[in-house]
Amino acid sequence: MTCTFCGEPRDAVSALVAGPGVYICDSCVTFARSALEEADSVAPSRGTPTVELRCSFCSRPAREVRRLIAGPDVRICDGCVRLASDAVAGRTD
Repeated sequence: MTCTFCGEPRDAVSALVAGPGVYICDSCVTFARSALEEADSVAPSRGTPTVELRCSFCSRPAREVRRLIAGPDVRICDGCVRLASDAVAGRTD
Protein backbone atom coordinates (compact mmCIF):
# COMPACT_ATOMS: atom_id res chain seq x y z
CA MET A 1 0.00 0.00 0.00
CA THR A 2 1.12 3.53 -0.79
CA CYS A 3 -0.34 6.98 -0.23
CA THR A 4 -2.39 7.82 -3.31
CA PHE A 5 -1.45 11.49 -2.96
CA CYS A 6 2.35 11.39 -2.50
CA GLY A 7 3.23 7.79 -3.37
CA GLU A 8 5.05 7.05 -0.10
CA PRO A 9 4.87 3.37 0.89
CA ARG A 10 3.19 2.25 4.13
CA ASP A 11 6.50 1.56 5.86
CA ALA A 12 7.75 5.10 5.18
CA VAL A 13 4.84 6.92 6.87
CA SER A 14 3.51 7.05 10.43
CA ALA A 15 -0.11 6.39 9.47
CA LEU A 16 -2.06 5.53 6.35
CA VAL A 17 -5.83 6.11 6.23
CA ALA A 18 -7.79 3.96 3.76
CA GLY A 19 -10.67 4.97 1.56
CA PRO A 20 -12.36 2.86 -1.13
CA GLY A 21 -9.28 1.95 -3.17
CA VAL A 22 -7.38 5.09 -2.11
CA TYR A 23 -5.06 5.94 0.78
CA ILE A 24 -3.79 9.12 2.42
CA CYS A 25 -0.78 9.32 4.73
CA ASP A 26 -0.42 11.42 7.86
CA SER A 27 1.83 13.93 6.06
CA CYS A 28 -0.71 14.45 3.26
CA VAL A 29 -3.52 14.79 5.82
CA THR A 30 -1.52 17.55 7.54
CA PHE A 31 -0.82 19.22 4.20
CA ALA A 32 -4.49 18.98 3.16
CA ARG A 33 -5.66 20.50 6.46
CA SER A 34 -3.22 23.39 6.02
CA ALA A 35 -4.34 23.91 2.43
CA LEU A 36 -7.99 23.98 3.49
CA GLU A 37 -7.30 26.47 6.27
CA GLU A 38 -5.27 28.70 3.97
CA ALA A 39 -7.89 28.56 1.21
CA ASP A 40 -10.62 29.50 3.67
CA SER A 41 -8.62 32.44 4.96
CA VAL A 42 -7.90 33.76 1.45
CA ALA A 43 -11.26 33.32 -0.26
CA PRO A 44 -14.62 31.69 0.32
CA SER A 45 -15.58 28.60 -1.66
CA ARG A 46 -16.57 29.61 -5.20
CA GLY A 47 -19.65 27.45 -5.64
CA THR A 48 -20.34 24.77 -8.20
CA PRO A 49 -17.47 23.89 -10.57
CA THR A 50 -18.15 23.37 -14.28
CA VAL A 51 -16.75 19.81 -14.17
CA GLU A 52 -18.31 17.25 -11.81
CA LEU A 53 -15.39 16.53 -9.47
CA ARG A 54 -15.87 14.03 -6.63
CA CYS A 55 -14.09 13.11 -3.42
CA SER A 56 -12.22 9.85 -3.95
CA PHE A 57 -12.96 8.81 -0.35
CA CYS A 58 -16.70 9.48 0.07
CA SER A 59 -17.75 10.07 -3.58
CA ARG A 60 -19.58 13.29 -2.72
CA PRO A 61 -19.56 15.73 -5.63
CA ALA A 62 -17.79 19.07 -5.25
CA ARG A 63 -21.13 20.88 -5.10
CA GLU A 64 -21.94 19.02 -1.84
CA VAL A 65 -18.67 19.77 -0.03
CA ARG A 66 -16.95 22.96 1.06
CA ARG A 67 -13.59 22.24 -0.61
CA LEU A 68 -11.71 19.53 -2.52
CA ILE A 69 -7.95 18.98 -2.31
CA ALA A 70 -6.49 17.37 -5.42
CA GLY A 71 -3.64 14.93 -5.78
CA PRO A 72 -2.59 13.03 -8.89
CA ASP A 73 -5.90 11.54 -10.13
CA VAL A 74 -7.34 11.61 -6.60
CA ARG A 75 -9.28 14.13 -4.49
CA ILE A 76 -10.29 14.46 -0.85
CA CYS A 77 -12.99 16.74 0.56
CA ASP A 78 -12.81 18.84 3.70
CA GLY A 79 -15.05 16.37 5.57
CA CYS A 80 -12.84 13.40 4.74
CA VAL A 81 -9.73 15.41 5.67
CA ARG A 82 -11.30 15.95 9.12
CA LEU A 83 -12.08 12.23 9.46
CA ALA A 84 -8.60 11.22 8.27
CA SER A 85 -7.03 13.72 10.65
CA ASP A 86 -8.99 12.23 13.55
CA ALA A 87 -7.98 8.72 12.47
CA VAL A 88 -4.30 9.70 12.31
CA ALA A 89 -4.58 11.27 15.76
CA GLY A 90 -6.18 8.08 17.09
CA ARG A 91 -9.55 9.68 17.81
CA THR A 92 -12.72 7.72 17.19
CA ASP A 93 -15.50 10.10 18.32
